[in-house]
Amino acid sequence: MCSRFMAVVATVFLCATFTSSINAQDSTSADRRIIVSEGADYFGFDYRTLKNTSLAGCKRTCLSDGGCRAFTFNTETKWCFLKSDFGELATRQNAVAGRVVATAKPGTGSDKPPALTFLSRYFLDEAARYRRLLREFDVDRAKGTHGLWKDGAAALSEGDARRAALNYRHALKLESGVHALWLDLAYAVLSVKGKDYSETARLLEEATSAAINAYDISTSNGERARALAFLANALQRRQLYRSSLEAYKASLLLTETASVRAAYAKLHAQHGFRMVDYSVDSDAASPRVCLRFSEDLQTRNTDFSTFLTVNEAAPAATDARGSQLCIDGAKHGQRYTIGIRSGIPSKIGETLERSTTISVYVRDRRSMVRFTGRNYVLPKLPDHGIPLVTVNTSAVKIRLLRIGDRALMDVIGDDRLFDQLNTYSADDLAELNGEEVWIGKLDVGRVLNTEVTTKFPIDRALPQRKPGVYVMVAEPEGARIKDWNSRATQWFIVSDTGLSTLQGEDGLHVFARSLSSADGLEGSEVRLIARNNEILGTAKTDAQGHVLFAPGLTRGKGGMAPALVTARTGATDYAFLDIAKPAFDFSDRGVEGRASPGPLDAFLFTERGVYRPGATVHVSALLRDPQANAASDIPLTFIFSRPDGVEHRRMLSRDQGLGGHNVDLALQATVMQGTWQVAAYADPKAAPVAEAQFLVEDFVPDRIEFDLKAVTPSLPAQGPFEARLSGRFLYGAPASGLHLEGNLVIRPTSGIEAFPEYKFGLHDEEVLPVRSTLTELPVTDADGKATIVAAADRLPDSTRPLSARIAVRMREGGGRAVERTLSFPVERTRTLIGIKPEFKNGEIGEGETAAFSVVAVSPQDKTQALSGLRWELLKIERNFQWYQVDGRWNYESVNYTTRVADGRFDLDGSVPARISSRIDWG
Repeated sequence: MCSRFMAVVATVFLCATFTSSINAQDSTSADRRIIVSEGADYFGFDYRTLKNTSLAGCKRTCLSDGGCRAFTFNTETKWCFLKSDFGELATRQNAVAGRVVATAKPGTGSDKPPALTFLSRYFLDEAARYRRLLREFDVDRAKGTHGLWKDGAAALSEGDARRAALNYRHALKLESGVHALWLDLAYAVLSVKGKDYSETARLLEEATSAAINAYDISTSNGERARALAFLANALQRRQLYRSSLEAYKASLLLTETASVRAAYAKLHAQHGFRMVDYSVDSDAASPRVCLRFSEDLQTRNTDFSTFLTVNEAAPAATDARGSQLCIDGAKHGQRYTIGIRSGIPSKIGETLERSTTISVYVRDRRSMVRFTGRNYVLPKLPDHGIPLVTVNTSAVKIRLLRIGDRALMDVIGDDRLFDQLNTYSADDLAELNGEEVWIGKLDVGRVLNTEVTTKFPIDRALPQRKPGVYVMVAEPEGARIKDWNSRATQWFIVSDTGLSTLQGEDGLHVFARSLSSADGLEGSEVRLIARNNEILGTAKTDAQGHVLFAPGLTRGKGGMAPALVTARTGATDYAFLDIAKPAFDFSDRGVEGRASPGPLDAFLFTERGVYRPGATVHVSALLRDPQANAASDIPLTFIFSRPDGVEHRRMLSRDQGLGGHNVDLALQATVMQGTWQVAAYADPKAAPVAEAQFLVEDFVPDRIEFDLKAVTPSLPAQGPFEARLSGRFLYGAPASGLHLEGNLVIRPTSGIEAFPEYKFGLHDEEVLPVRSTLTELPVTDADGKATIVAAADRLPDSTRPLSARIAVRMREGGGRAVERTLSFPVERTRTLIGIKPEFKNGEIGEGETAAFSVVAVSPQDKTQALSGLRWELLKIERNFQWYQVDGRWNYESVNYTTRVADGRFDLDGSVPARISSRIDWG
């Protein structure tokens, strides 16, 4: 049977993998035990009857018989009916039903196999979704797992892989913990020929998931090796070659199999680490040859020049980045023979297996023209021009376009300003937004493969210029450039006017200054233009070059929002400033400036930034109003906070003249070290008017260190937590006789480690952390060790899981403390309910189904049965409310929360419940 089927479907796996799957699980890798149900009977599948025996004897006989999977014991007749399989459990008086289950033997394999680190999380989630999908199948339970499994084998023997896969799916619905059954499903699915591309892709996804699920429940190295071999085959057919190679390697590390080794060798020869391509950058001023490999290169401590030769000599220089290795030092018009030796290392641990030689020719550079930058303001000086950089051309075709003052806003609004233009976009710009003012040719010098800079004389080409923005489009003469390819483009204006703006409560300030002298330009006509090209205001600059536009002109919305400021000085001088786009942001360079103050502003500072424990911190503040006048007779409250965020002390300060305040904070010798905060409040219930930081440190290096380890894995809800400490001086002696101090913080979290994808508790719940100081801590003994026993005074009242963080500080004789922390969960005392969305990225499309998995977790991290839970699915509708102001229509968004669906459901304690509802979003 196997040989006939294998002749039809080519595969690398042994037929024994399939034929052995019908048998019971490998007894060498599993222990058998019996689950008993009183007053119940497994009907059918009897193959042997024992008379006049006891229940214990019935159990022993079934466990010793490898073909026994279940039994029914009649308590009246004392008869035992051994069964080769089992179906549904029926209720029957005077009967006891037993079912054989297998568990892993110690030493034959870990309870949980090693993680598949070469797979992304997507594939693991895909396998989990597939397991859930199998649970939803309608199955003929009368046949039982063994019957369905046997039907699948029969279908395979007849060459009907599609029917075999269906039987295996149904069998896994009844018994999902059988490793060999998952492998048979993967084998059958890989043997099915898809009707189209979509079905083929789905079948390969199913085979991948089946192999992953088989691996997850494997209990021995042999089982894991077989599962990894099937996984590698499925990934190879999905053209995920790197993941497939890693799966093959993992399988071979566990068990050496000739067929798997041959499949790995064949795939590695085609898709292992290798050089896949090379390129020659001939258009660069310094050309280079770049080799591209299939994987990223190992660049650390690797001299790639030892693996390369250029014309049988060492390369001048190499540069390796990512998967690319480049060779510098080539020259235009030269031919090179490059030798690549085997042994080049990659980050995946493989090296280049084969040496090779390539021959390359570095051609001359293509004809090219470019501008030197994006600077678009040309100074208004005699004989000025625009520099062009050319390569291997003797003439440049140039086209000049002009965009008028009133058309500029359309170009800015379409986000076309400073774009590189092609033939079509330049024609559109000339016909719709501007005009073509000059077209011609510029002769340039030519030196082979060398960049030549030539100035285009603007005054000679355009002796009489109108106000507006000019665009120069250039291309080498005779170059074959497609009309849709971008040309070198330079946007520019010729102006001596520099514009700057400043917006405040009194309106928009515009300053026009000469770029050559920095003097204010008097008499310049300044316009404020809206997004829709409406002129919001026009004004003339004063002697300082200043114009103020009323604040009402800057409050427009939509198309009436201010977007552009233009200025004309004389007949030809023109400048503009786009005020709609954000100003240049220096915040990432540490100079973001201060936030705008409110009715009161304070300058708060300390006389130095770092203090020793026991010193005195002198804090000063100058309180001012928005006009920078002294705010007198206003008291300030100074609040000092420790590094852990706990308020240390607050002080009230009266005005000491001209809005000045001074307070002193005496630090105790045992004060907490780290970064302290001080905030000044005019109203302690409002936001602070100023904040500052200072550091409390000893200014001496650590002389001690210690290790802190938890004895108990979690903090008991009632009772002590125990941790052990071992300290030592850095010169080797034990840290004996040193005092300890510490604190404990308990706060809610949203997750449980055993259920990583679920969120627990109410999302809008606000719970403050509970902080307590650890008292009566011991002194380290002669060996520098101590046992810390701590208990929580109280726990936060929360629907979420709780976590605890304990910080312990060991203080040396000089007073300096060294701190270590531990974080751990808090023992739960009640069942928590978690929810996991079954859709990606938290988003649901129109008409799609919103599905959620809900689980109830007991304090022992086990699912628990609950009934009568209520659920509601809500949606937020966004509507727009329209209103009219000054003859113009405006709108604002109004959100409504509505109930989509609700109901009740039960959690049976074995699998999470699934709730869903179809959503039609408003």
